[in-house]
Parts: sequence; C-alpha cells; structure tokens
Amino acid sequence: MSWNDAKAFCEWLTERERKAGRLPAGFVVRLPTEAEWEDACRGGKESTKLWWGDSKEDGKGRLNWIGKDDGFEFVSPVDSFGARGRNGLGLADMLGNVFEWCLDEYDTAQAHGECYKGNPGKRAMRGAAFGHELGIVRCAVRSAQEPNGSRDYLGFRVAVGVVR
Repeated sequence: MSWNDAKAFCEWLTERERKAGRLPAGFVVRLPTEAEWEDACRGGKESTKLWWGDSKEDGKGRLNWIGKDDGFEFVSPVDSFGARGRNGLGLADMLGNVFEWCLDEYDTAQAHGECYKGNPGKRAMRGAAFGHELGIVRCAVRSAQEPNGSRDYLGFRVAVGVVR
C-alpha cells in the first residue's frame, strides 16, 4: 500500500462518514502524525522501548516478528495474540505487523511534535514489520519511502482529527 493510496482511502472515508453524519464538524479521517502514532504505540507508557516495557523477551506472544518463537515466522496474522497483544489503549499490532504510514513528510534528523512538512519526496512510516528482528521493532523506530512506493510490508491505520 502506498502513502498516496492510504491518503486517498482517508479522503474517501472522510466523505462517506461526513455524508452519514458520523464525523464531527472540522474533523477528517487521516493518517496519524508521527507523534500521534508513537503516543498510540506506547499505549500510555512514555519512555519504554516497547509498548509493554523494555524487555524484548517479554515480546513473546505479543507481536509478530522475524523470530520463530511466536509460531508465525514471516507471516502477519492480524490481532492473533488476543489481549496479550494489545497495548494499554487496547490497540493491536502496533509493532511487528507492518510499517505504518504517517501523515508527516520525513525529516532525516528527527521526528517532530507537529506534522512535519519539508521533504515531499519522502513520507514517514513507523512500527517496523513482520520481517524485522526484534531489536528494530521499537516504538521509536522510523523509516521513510517515496509516497508512491508500495510494498508488502507497508500499511496504515487511520486517525480522526483536525486537518493538519
């Protein structure tokens, strides 16, 4: 899934939800910013490497990654870990499923608290994917692709918020 396709889906869903009267005035369905994504991933924990803490050993049965210990090497079954695979906000698959597109353009130096605009040739993505080693699969990991790039390890989730 490319960033362009994810953005087009959000625009389509915004229109559908607005017509149905389910979207508050001034709000849109959009991709989360990098800061919003990281906050959602951490699930209420501010300073840990992983949403459950800092121990990668505790990741067994919580996420899909390259290792064989989870029983799903190189596959990405969505929400297959039940309650153990959900963070403090109840969100599943925030790490180790697919890299997720963010609204931001990509700043090679750092992520920003507000939506970054300054590099239209690259879009930010977060979360790492099922083919990565657990050392890479962290809440703070970030990468980038061209907005028209489509790969099997790229996906997205939506946020409802104000236009950014």
